[in-house]
Amino acid sequence: NFLRHAKTRMNKKKVFLGIRNDPSIAKIDKKKISKIKYDFIIVSQLKRSKLTAKFFRTKKILTNNLVNEIDYGEADGMSYTVFKKKYPHIIKSWKMKKDIKFPKGEKINDVKIRILKFFKYLNKFKTNSKILIISHSFFLRTLFAFVFNINLKTAYKIKIDHLKNYQFIKKGNTILPNFSRTDQEKIYR
Repeated sequence: NFLRHAKTRMNKKKVFLGIRNDPSIAKIDKKKISKIKYDFIIVSQLKRSKLTAKFFRTKKILTNNLVNEIDYGEADGMSYTVFKKKYPHIIKSWKMKKDIKFPKGEKINDVKIRILKFFKYLNKFKTNSKILIISHSFFLRTLFAFVFNINLKTAYKIKIDHLKNYQFIKKGNTILPNFSRTDQEKIYR
């Protein structure tokens, strides 16, 4: 299962929130917390992911930088409006469907490469292990675009709710989404 961490105050500010700012989570809605006991919870290196994990039951919590949020570089903590004024050449490149890095940060393909490495990492776990991966919106958008064969350059349009559990099933080396029709329709919208 994949899950986006609980909200932070910075999420509410509508800024790029990557790996360079590391805020704590805000108050959590405990109704959204699953009662399932997981064999493992895998979290990113970021505080918001680690703090969210504490609300779930597990035998062991593992940290893995492959599920980190994208590195927004110099744009981390910046609003889209300010970013657009400061880096108009990047906005222009994106409109031309070019995948370029955030200033001193990552690009979409860098996140996709981390996702592929993470899938290989998951091979070390027993087939029927119950695993919860607590990650971030950009990582999950890129993952969903990859799994559902959606153009990666439009992945930013996929809405990922905080604390929403997205289930996948691992069959051999293949990762299959086990989503409701409603969740799949939301992704394609």
